[in-house]
Amino acid sequence: MMAHGRASAVATMLAVSIGITACGGNKSDTGMSDTTGGVPAAARMDSMAMGATDSMAAPTTPATAGGAMSQAEILTTIGTTNGSEIAAAKIALKKATHADVKRFAQQMIDDHQKMQGDVDKVVTAQKITPATPVDTMAPAMTSMRNALDSAASGASFDSAYVDMQVRDHQAALDKLNQAASAEQNAELRNVIQQAIPQVQKHLDRARELQKSLGASS
Repeated sequence: MMAHGRASAVATMLAVSIGITACGGNKSDTGMSDTTGGVPAAARMDSMAMGATDSMAAPTTPATAGGAMSQAEILTTIGTTNGSEIAAAKIALKKATHADVKRFAQQMIDDHQKMQGDVDKVVTAQKITPATPVDTMAPAMTSMRNALDSAASGASFDSAYVDMQVRDHQAALDKLNQAASAEQNAELRNVIQQAIPQVQKHLDRARELQKSLGASS
């Protein structure tokens, strides 16, 4: 199906982290159209998604010896996950047409803002100041978010957003489980462990929506 293929392309691209800065400001629909230079927004998203596929194999943060996640990697993973979900959800609130998708998007904003707040409190209280790895994907993610923001509303957008949520939350769940095993700070590890079942609930709900939208298309 054309809609499903477009949805998969968007999901592939957005599954890569957009960086902690992603939770700052949203572009407005004003002045944005579904074409740029004569190229439809959906086509631009497909093109960027294909380019992102190869990049996904490369780590965006330096690996530590033995493959264990460093604290810098853990904090960046948490920040990029929360930032990605908040940014995408804000766009979905504007562009989604299915009521359940809109409700899901609002829940993503509420839950991921709380998750990030919980982490920030521990980081501040524990005076954790690890070096922040460079997020090499941030420019690509900014372009992807802009393309998503300029895409037309409708069933295709709803499916693309939900497909992305399934992939994003599965990836986040894997990373959080890895982080919980690697983190040595007890307070931060506790926050991560509390986030894991919440992310699992998000994943389960996204899969339900994916099935529902697939059945109705």
